[in-house]
Amino acid sequence: MIECEGCQGWYHITCLGISPAKSKQFTAEGATATFHCPRCCEQRGVNFPFEPRVTAPQIKRLPSVHKAEQHVRKVAKLRVRRHQWLPLTNH
Repeated sequence: MIECEGCQGWYHITCLGISPAKSKQFTAEGATATFHCPRCCEQRGVNFPFEPRVTAPQIKRLPSVHKAEQHVRKVAKLRVRRHQWLPLTNH
């Protein structure tokens, strides 16, 4: 999956005609290339540089990487209390 920098939608790379090796230019640690989906490319007046395998790729609305990292940090700060559980007994 790859995230569009324009609409923050997530897409399957195979549906967009992007090879796993080529997708690394967008997703690798320290990558400088930005990815824009076919719809955002059209809105920007730019040709989409790949040959999609589907005519209308489905958008997956997932949290952006930034938002996901924020959620992980919030969860890491939570304190969990351990409760003393009593064994269940049959009466």
